[in-house]
Amino acid sequence: MVTPIETRYSGCLFRSRLEARWAVFMDTLGLKWRYEPEGFKLPDGTCYLPDFYVEGIGWLEIKPSTDADDGKWGKFCDAYLVDPTFVAYEICGDIPSPFFYRDPCLESFYVRKGGLTGGWDNFQWWCICQECQKVGIQFEGRSERICRHNGIGDKGFTGDCARIMTALIAARSARF
Repeated sequence: MVTPIETRYSGCLFRSRLEARWAVFMDTLGLKWRYEPEGFKLPDGTCYLPDFYVEGIGWLEIKPSTDADDGKWGKFCDAYLVDPTFVAYEICGDIPSPFFYRDPCLESFYVRKGGLTGGWDNFQWWCICQECQKVGIQFEGRSERICRHNGIGDKGFTGDCARIMTALIAARSARF
């Protein structure tokens, strides 16, 4: 297991360089985020502190790999996602290369949307609504699901748009 390196960026001391890189990614996309703003008490009495809260997106937990999951994220989702307005994503893996969005099989990276037990959805990708430019995370990067500007269609894909590619490159190349 790799030991995380505390990293300072944008006035925050992140527990890992990977978290700081995701902050660079979100900054490049113009997203408003807060780092570890609120902790939660889980039903078993343990506490859980999600990594980010991102306006318009929800809670994000950053993990270097699926092996790093200690089980708390699942308990958090089970306890709090009963409320449909409460959204959480687990991001596993390093910042993907821009090529990931062209061929997802090339890299070990995914974003999992939390849900009640049995409702995990592993194929969530960053995308941008083509009408209003709102950034979101949707199944297979189907950007039409963010705002539904185009009626009920849901097959639009913008994961490989220039804004997301620029943010991936900025995050991967950030030096702290």
